[in-house]
Amino acid sequence: MSILERSKKIFSQHTTCIISRKKYSDIIKRDVADGLLIKNNYSRNLEELYFTNFLSEEGSIDAKRFLDDLKQKCLKSDIINDKDFEIIFFDGLNKNGIDRLLKIINSYDDTLIKSETELIKCKFKDNPEYQLYITKNATDNIFEIVLIDLYHLGILARLGNIPYNPMRIYNKHKNKKYDIINILTDNTN
Repeated sequence: MSILERSKKIFSQHTTCIISRKKYSDIIKRDVADGLLIKNNYSRNLEELYFTNFLSEEGSIDAKRFLDDLKQKCLKSDIINDKDFEIIFFDGLNKNGIDRLLKIINSYDDTLIKSETELIKCKFKDNPEYQLYITKNATDNIFEIVLIDLYHLGILARLGNIPYNPMRIYNKHKNKKYDIINILTDNTN
């Protein structure tokens, strides 16, 4: 069965299932979801998992612009698209990497993701460090953003031949205290 046939079958059953690591954004574009919701709209700092998504008070202008654009997409019920994002489906990740990612996501209150098959990763094309992890809420027929990763700390990956060092990246950002909720709930824009 082709990826297209398989994805049509999967989404016709109103579930989110990751079918391939290949870029295949048509699933998001043509899915029948009614909107986009940032479910976990606040920052976390998880030292034991080397994860944070806090910004500095002065913050990165790019990150703030990215978050504000994301907020605007949600207000317009605009679905994430392949013009702005590289859509990635999981397969072949090692169990430790998946367990770590699920611990990060499930550290948020009222979030329970049991498997990577429930997730879609969206990597922002203008800055690949910015990544979203979304799932589909079949009950409300919307996509929910369950993790906003501003430093590529959600999934540990190699950068070419360079070993990935999450501790170094985490240490660079761990003292930042500006919560993303300040941007995502700011009504002045």
